[in-house]
Amino acid sequence: MGHRVEIAGHRLRNGVRENIRLHRLKVVYRLGRGVRGLTYFFSLARFLLANQRRYDVIYARFLGEATITVCVLKALGLVRLPIVSVPGAAGKQGKSDFAFFASIPGHPLLVHLINNHCECINFINPQIESALRS
Repeated sequence: MGHRVEIAGHRLRNGVRENIRLHRLKVVYRLGRGVRGLTYFFSLARFLLANQRRYDVIYARFLGEATITVCVLKALGLVRLPIVSVPGAAGKQGKSDFAFFASIPGHPLLVHLINNHCECINFINPQIESALRS
């Protein structure tokens, strides 16, 4: 449709695949979840601060580290791009977005942050919408 899409992630290799430019975010995995989350935050923040003028919108898959990072940067006035986020699972256990949030100390603050700075949440099924509203 004439849009140019680029993807940034910690499991990608830099390069181009199917005419989509890929950007690898550097993350430290070996020192636990907290260090992985912090290094992801700073890697994505660095990428966005250096490149945000090239983009019109940020599309974040899952209500996890990427959405949180963008919303923090927006709250600080460092990023002004709109963000669309897509929760990936509705359950409150396992690897769902909601289990992830519940595991973070101070998660009500993060929910408030996302409510204030995420322009759109794309519900991919009714269960996700119901879980998020509750």
